[in-house]
Amino acid sequence: MERDGNGLTLNGRDLSDDEVLELVGYENYQTYLSAKKQINTGRAFTVITLVSLGASVGLIALGAMDEDEGLMLVGVGVEVIADVALITTIILKGSGKGRMNWVADEYNRQHRGYSLNLSPSVIKCKTPQLQNNYGVGLTLSLNF
Repeated sequence: MERDGNGLTLNGRDLSDDEVLELVGYENYQTYLSAKKQINTGRAFTVITLVSLGASVGLIALGAMDEDEGLMLVGVGVEVIADVALITTIILKGSGKGRMNWVADEYNRQHRGYSLNLSPSVIKCKTPQLQNNYGVGLTLSLNF
């Protein structure tokens, strides 16, 4: 299972909300719905960010052409709205995607048969007798 946009896929096929409920259980499904809502709200804030940014640039430019400091200050105020909306977008979409990934990871952990991981390593050790002494190691991890 993987996150794809604001939803989940299983073996490359998009899952409906009902299928997600059936696969992950009620508790993880609630996390899924909440994460999906965060991602969608973050998308709405993306629109607010872009509109505010465009409006602020236009107001500042118009104020500069007309030498109207009041209009330029309004443009700067609208820019602050764009900045806050951008930060909100990043927080909402980032945390929503992270939580959606967590739901997929939980499903994958519960349905994985086993995994085998080999990690070779070379470790440099300092000893009084030798200036450069190296040790070779191998980490073996088997999960069921």
